[in-house]
Amino acid sequence: MIDHGVTGFLSPVEDAPFAAHLETLRADPMRAHRMGAAAREAALARFSAERMVDEYLALYARARS
Repeated sequence: MIDHGVTGFLSPVEDAPFAAHLETLRADPMRAHRMGAAAREAALARFSAERMVDEYLALYARARS
């Protein structure tokens, strides 16, 4: 999931808002870098192999109950 302004931008389909978000990132490369790093950390936390294994084990345990 995208956390608007933290891990990315949510934008309507129209071109103008999307272009404005791109311009924001172009004008502030450090912000773009911070957002990319935050998105990577969020993805690793949410989709790590360890977390998926834990969730599958919990699912199997519930199924066996």
